[in-house]
Amino acid sequence: MPTEEKLGIIIPTKDRPKDLGRVLNSISGQDCKPERVLVVDGGSAPVRDIVDNFRGLNIEYVRVFPHSLTAQRNAGIKRILRDVSIVIFFDDDVILEEGCLRNMKRFWESAPGDVGGAGFNIVNVPPERPTILQKIFMVNSEEPGRILRSGFQSRIPFLDKTIPVQWIVGCAMAWRSSVFDEFMFDEWFSGYARYE
Repeated sequence: MPTEEKLGIIIPTKDRPKDLGRVLNSISGQDCKPERVLVVDGGSAPVRDIVDNFRGLNIEYVRVFPHSLTAQRNAGIKRILRDVSIVIFFDDDVILEEGCLRNMKRFWESAPGDVGGAGFNIVNVPPERPTILQKIFMVNSEEPGRILRSGFQSRIPFLDKTIPVQWIVGCAMAWRSSVFDEFMFDEWFSGYARYE
């Protein structure tokens, strides 16, 4: 019998109140609700008023300074781990499609024990064939989700099936909470933290 997974969502945000409202609205519209939602704000003006509109989500609001995507994620991890088995990270400009959380929960309830993380399918990423130059300089590949010898990663377009990958898109990802017993995000990366 599969384990009942408990989902927790961490949303780092900075100075994008409209985007934050949209992602929270899309989470509140899901038929599978998370155990907890944590908004980690590093913005110049507090957005607690937006968060307060979504109390039905068991939502918490925390401010973190100085702002940094990795520091905000780490602050969220420390506050949410005790309550959940799966830690989900959404950027504040993500919008969830219907059934998104239900499908991720279903994935985790049957995932092998050696799977540590999973990415959500990003539906607005158009398929793109790597150019000859991208292949020569090893900055992209036909095989999605691979770390290339150059250190670049091959892109992950919209997919119609689950595949194993070597990296996960940071804007919409889920991890077993046990991963954070050993690993955290590297706070050396500051601000945007591309490829963190």
